[in-house]
Amino acid sequence: MDGSILVLTPEQSSQLLKGEKILPVLPKIQLTLTVEQVFSWLVMGKT
Repeated sequence: MDGSILVLTPEQSSQLLKGEKILPVLPKIQLTLTVEQVFSWLVMGKT
């Protein structure tokens, strides 16, 4: 699956992230999450 996520952040231009790009998270949250991981979870949920 070739998915992408559009990231909108205050006072910055939008970013289109794909594949192994790491998604931004809130500073106090210790989480490393890629676009590919998000879409693999969505596919697993289908029956």
